[in-house]
Amino acid sequence: MDKEKKRTEIAKKIEEAKKTVQPELMKFLVVLGTESERSAVVLGAERVNVSLESNLKKFLRPCPDNQDTLFSSDGALGTFSRKIELAYRLGLIDLKFKRALNLVRKLRNDFAHAITVESLQDGAHASRVAALFTLMNTEDNSVAPIALAFTNAAKEVGKEVGDKTANYLGCIMMLLLKVEMARFHLEPPSVDIPAKINFKDPD
Repeated sequence: MDKEKKRTEIAKKIEEAKKTVQPELMKFLVVLGTESERSAVVLGAERVNVSLESNLKKFLRPCPDNQDTLFSSDGALGTFSRKIELAYRLGLIDLKFKRALNLVRKLRNDFAHAITVESLQDGAHASRVAALFTLMNTEDNSVAPIALAFTNAAKEVGKEVGDKTANYLGCIMMLLLKVEMARFHLEPPSVDIPAKINFKDPD
């Protein structure tokens, strides 16, 4: 397949993906905007976790029976951190994406396990959000407009959203968009000569 034809096919897939992905993410954006800060941090991160798991499931060979425990809570891929690591090692995400996901994961853990009221505007949380925003906000990916959308939406309902909260939510939406869009291009890898007990057996 020549390069021009491949680019055309990729562009077509992207447009098809947008029709499915963007409406769903807009609904989720509205939900996040109505949550408390703690709920938004945890819910946003968990949505990314679930989306990453879906990509891994699409890429990996399916379980031959209904007893698939790989992604169960005590399974080999039962944690967000393990999914992130495997996705990186399989080439489904790059190193910067891995770093961004780990920042989200750490913020989620801090807020989920906190016994006091936490805020993204304070201390280590603010530093992680700043690192995440810097990592995500590049010339090719501007998170700022999404963050501004959260700020403006909150104002319309008489709610105030701190800049770190808006930036975090903007990053979550950008990460989700990229993971969801990538799923439309994923295909399980082809192994020409897998190890078999009997090479005459079908796959």
